[in-house]
Amino acid sequence: MLKQASTRKQGDVGTAYAVSYYARNGFTVSIPLADSQPYDLIVDKDGIGLKRVQVKTSTKVTPTGHYSVELRTISNRRGGKLEIRKFSKQKADILFIVCGDERMFAIPADLADGMAQILVTKRFPLYEVK
Repeated sequence: MLKQASTRKQGDVGTAYAVSYYARNGFTVSIPLADSQPYDLIVDKDGIGLKRVQVKTSTKVTPTGHYSVELRTISNRRGGKLEIRKFSKQKADILFIVCGDERMFAIPADLADGMAQILVTKRFPLYEVK
């Protein structure tokens, strides 16, 4: 079970889960040198090619028992303006979600394109990875 932690620590744990999953399944995993890219990993495997992976984690459970995963990124711009960016398939090929109960999902980016939030519901077993 993932423990609630700071956003940065929770993100580090989620990235570690994703690296472990892809490495165990025969992918070469690359981690960007800087934290300025909109993706967290690049994975490569013969026959699949290079894929950019954005990792998101959540320990937040809704009253209906689903995990609520924030996909939007909020950053401060010069002059104090906030910039809010939704998930974009232009910036990642795979959305990798790690839930607080340690379930993991690899979702094609086009299914989450333009979303600010996603609920992990019963339809997600299609994308669940182990």
